Amino acid sequence: MNSFKSSPALFGNGTPCTAPITKMMGIPLLIACCFLLLPTAYGQSDGAAILQDLYSQYQNKQTTAKDFLNHTSRAIDEQFAAGHLFEREELIRMLEPYREIAWSADSLSPFRINYYICLSNNANYANREGESVYYLEKAEKEIEAHYGQPSLMVAGRKCNTYLDKNNYKKVIDTYQEVADYIGKFPTLIREKAVNLNIGLSYINVINPVVEAYAQLRDTAQLSATLKLAEAIHEELAKRVEPQNQNMMTVNFYQHYLYFHQYFTLLGKRKESEQALEKMTEVMQGPERAADAITGHLLPTLYTAKADFFLHYGLNDSAAHYIDKLKADPVHFGNHYYNMHRMEANLLANKGRYQQAYESAMLSAQHIDSIQGVLVNDIDEMLYAHTAAEENKALLVIAERKEHVRNWWIAAIVVLSVSGFLGFYLYNRRKHIKTQQQLTLLNEEANLQVAVLQEVKATIRTEEQQKLAQDLHDNLAATLAATVHHLAYIDEQPLLPPHRESLQLTRTLLDKAYQQTRGKSHLLYEEGVSQQEDRYIEHLYKLINTALPSSRYTSQIAIDKGTLVGTSIDLRINILRMTQEILTNIIKHAQAQKVNVTIYKESNSLYIHTENDGKVFSLDKAANSKTLGLNSLQNRLKGLNGSISIQPGGIGTETIIYIPVSGA
Repeated sequence: MNSFKSSPALFGNGTPCTAPITKMMGIPLLIACCFLLLPTAYGQSDGAAILQDLYSQYQNKQTTAKDFLNHTSRAIDEQFAAGHLFEREELIRMLEPYREIAWSADSLSPFRINYYICLSNNANYANREGESVYYLEKAEKEIEAHYGQPSLMVAGRKCNTYLDKNNYKKVIDTYQEVADYIGKFPTLIREKAVNLNIGLSYINVINPVVEAYAQLRDTAQLSATLKLAEAIHEELAKRVEPQNQNMMTVNFYQHYLYFHQYFTLLGKRKESEQALEKMTEVMQGPERAADAITGHLLPTLYTAKADFFLHYGLNDSAAHYIDKLKADPVHFGNHYYNMHRMEANLLANKGRYQQAYESAMLSAQHIDSIQGVLVNDIDEMLYAHTAAEENKALLVIAERKEHVRNWWIAAIVVLSVSGFLGFYLYNRRKHIKTQQQLTLLNEEANLQVAVLQEVKATIRTEEQQKLAQDLHDNLAATLAATVHHLAYIDEQPLLPPHRESLQLTRTLLDKAYQQTRGKSHLLYEEGVSQQEDRYIEHLYKLINTALPSSRYTSQIAIDKGTLVGTSIDLRINILRMTQEILTNIIKHAQAQKVNVTIYKESNSLYIHTENDGKVFSLDKAANSKTLGLNSLQNRLKGLNGSISIQPGGIGTETIIYIPVSGA
């Protein structure tokens, strides 16, 4: 019996194998099935619209990232089960949102495995075995990175592909490469030292190997391999609940192993029939698998039953299952071969030899076509395709063997150069923009400081002028009166009234002093107060220059009255420190949102900034020579202030504290 690819390569998301199996499947398992499926035509699926609708729900926050990835995996699997395939580029484009989200956080890394399995399934169903193995190898790398354990995906896919070509020796050779690892599965599963998904995947390799031994009539090796499979299955049954979808699939194929033994090898009718009944029970039991999985298993069951009934001359039963295969919506790769092969046997059983011969010839034509594709793909392109990404030197060698690979080389080189050039130009443009932005910031800060210096000098000059005028207008008159009284006293004897005049003189002198002192302070305070609004405008302009709305989303808040009574020198320091903080954000944070708040509490002034860029602490920042902390800390030291940099708010939070009680 020439069976089609029947072993599914199982894998999906899972927690470490110490967890119960009910909690192991964080996302529905995307099964890398080994059925070779072909739709009647490409482009008949509405899969693109389904995936776009799922993505729209995610964008509108109607579903979470994990739910979106789960639903997308299930939708693609249902498309495959219905017989719909996609061109590689089309599927990659459709899964672009899936890939973007799956690679956006480490917590979503198991979905990266499913991404590659999906691409592999699509290629496998379309007979592109080299491409299928290429993506499975990527999936295996993700599995090992996430779980720290090797999987059996690639080995299972190769075994089934070689089995489909009737190359039983290569099936066995591939199995021998992983036989030692699989031989440890009973112990690893028992000791909870292997992820259960990897444990379940033993059937991917064991099923085609058992069939290969059966076809080669190697009873000893078949028995030894079947004994190992039984030991693995026994340990899995202790840890995996029977309603688990993957376990149901494994149960199905475990019974299929006995069908290979009793039907293909030993020709025992009763035992073969019992194996078929067990397979049927798994499919029809109360805990049957989901439609997406049963859709892949039914053709295996129907083909096995049809072959069984044909072999024992039960033509009506055989015809029933042949008709079921014809009605199946999925046309797998050797679908037509099996149809014509079994119809030829059925016609021969009925004595209609001419028609049986014609069906047999059609069967031969189909299997020759399929195997011709598989031979070229698996033998010539299997590793060249994978190596194209890993080693360009291998592409040069592949170029001499196959003209088609020239396009791979050219495409990769062009994409690499274009990617490098694009990356360089992007970084160069970003660097220039950053430098321009920093230049504007520095120029604006220098301008504001110069303005403050001028204001400081102007206030001092105006204060001196006003004070001189007041001294002339007010204090001079008072002093004139004082001189008059002193002259009068000087002409009179010092009698009691004279002492009263002397007391008046003292009062007038004290009044002159109070007027002079009061006016002097008033002039200074008025000068500073008048500059606060202008200074706040300077701060707003400085911050907006550093954070243009075309590049940043910013919020700026400077409390009214915060800077009343502060000195010009302190205001200059505030400008410089704000400039340094903004420079640091522009150069290092890669932020998109920045908030700046300047406020006063009690006798302390605070400059509070937060950004959603790279998070770092003051300890780490202090070890960097590019952050300009020395300048900030030197200024703060002279002001008895302090700075803290720590995660908080929307990302990194910087708080500068300056005591202003003496202002």
